[in-house]
Amino acid sequence: MTFAFDLASVLRVEADARGLPASELAPYLDKALASSDNWGTAERALSARAAALFWHGRSDEAFAELAKPPRPAMSHAGYETITVLSLANRCIEFGQPEKARDSSWLGGFSLLEEATIQAMSVFDPQFRLERIALVNAYQQWLEQAAPNVDAALEALARITDYDTRLAYIDHLSARWSSPGERSLDGVKALIPLALTDATTLDALLARLVGPHLSRWSDEQVAEAVRVCAGGLTSSKPSR
Repeated sequence: MTFAFDLASVLRVEADARGLPASELAPYLDKALASSDNWGTAERALSARAAALFWHGRSDEAFAELAKPPRPAMSHAGYETITVLSLANRCIEFGQPEKARDSSWLGGFSLLEEATIQAMSVFDPQFRLERIALVNAYQQWLEQAAPNVDAALEALARITDYDTRLAYIDHLSARWSSPGERSLDGVKALIPLALTDATTLDALLARLVGPHLSRWSDEQVAEAVRVCAGGLTSSKPSR
């Protein structure tokens, strides 16, 4: 599945606040927000909207939006594991990593506990072990201090599992875009490593654009909306 909602959401919220048209992005994002499927599309779209609100300076609204998504009644546990970890990364991105361990989420479970539950619910035995290993690795990343760019790239070079590499890239980009640990050079260094996955690449681009968008001119925002609409909305989330 590909979820390309982050950059579009950041641009839409900024365009709306300036009274600029974003008619090409609005139907695409509204459809995602209203979706009901087993892939977590609505969760991803709400998470993207939360990020857009955060980068627009509306932190309280951002966390409220992030807490909205109900778990799908029936979901693909392997995908849901990744989705829940991406919500934990949002907490990091918003400068409050401790919220990932807060038990007020998801019916009394923390995000890390929910990720473990989802990983253990994977039907295929081998895939289940891989997802459990991913959650365990994520908990180690969360406990460690943010690495510098060189150390992070070396660590990524040692990760052989594709999904774990992408999850670590997302985690690093969240850390390096957060208010207390910002390193946009670090996020930029991750871009070439994310080119094989549109979902991860979209998150990185939004984290590069978000901190600077308020300083863009109306003309720059309008052009970014046009380019985003032409590129990211030309394909739907797909299997």
